[in-house]
Amino acid sequence: MYNVLKRDFPYFTEFYVYSSDIFDGADLCDVRQRKRSVKLPRSDLGDGFLKCPVSPFDDEDFSGIYFEDDRSDQFQIWNCNKSINRIFDLARCNDWEYFVTLTFNPSVVDSTSYEACSKVLSQWFDALAHKYKRKGVKLSYLVVPELHSDGLKYHFHALMSGIPPDELTFAMYKWRKRKRYKVYNWDSYSFGFTTVVEVYDSQGAAKYLSKYLTKELINSVPKGKKKFWYSRDLLDPVDTKYFVPDDQLQAFMVQLYDNSSFCKRVDFPNVSIRKYIYTVNNGDCCP
Repeated sequence: MYNVLKRDFPYFTEFYVYSSDIFDGADLCDVRQRKRSVKLPRSDLGDGFLKCPVSPFDDEDFSGIYFEDDRSDQFQIWNCNKSINRIFDLARCNDWEYFVTLTFNPSVVDSTSYEACSKVLSQWFDALAHKYKRKGVKLSYLVVPELHSDGLKYHFHALMSGIPPDELTFAMYKWRKRKRYKVYNWDSYSFGFTTVVEVYDSQGAAKYLSKYLTKELINSVPKGKKKFWYSRDLLDPVDTKYFVPDDQLQAFMVQLYDNSSFCKRVDFPNVSIRKYIYTVNNGDCCP
């Protein structure tokens, strides 16, 4: 039994504080639950909770996506939430060099077939990993699909590290938020077109990648097929569970809030439980 979950990432720590005790093995993401995410510009926990939260990533607020819909869609909603949170954990726990977009030439691969695209791409990544390993280079990747704007064709986005620079050819400069980025083509990719952009903020790139997973995309992926895939060498956050006595819990939360760079509340109405999320950057004082 616990009421605090500590999640250690390389550059920050997340604390989940629950309003009720949680028994080991319980899954608050059960398909019967409807989660509602709430920002915390202020809170009903006391005067110590009047500070406005600030995202540790950039000017956008993100710490997981939660979809709500008719009860008939609850399994798809749960599945989508679980996939997004898993991707977000892996993306934030590792350092990345490039953000890659991979498209398909219809004359080479049927881009309307998820099975055809994912099979070709999966085999290509496996071959690349073996090829680079023989050269002493470790290839790390986290790949998610996206439907084209026509709702028919697929392309894929990836966070990657380990691409040899001699396989990249400069294509153009791209501006985003007054910053100039170099855009490259990946020469060894022969199934269509590529864009490769250097990553300057791994945490911001993690948030950006997670946004490509939507409920519509999850529903378009054939049953039993992977919705994303990643290399085996990726790091995971380290989770530690604690039980804080009720008479100490509010003081504990106040201390977390005072040292947090981001905070958020998630409600589980069907079970009358609230989860408070606090992000504490490494080096800051925390309990």
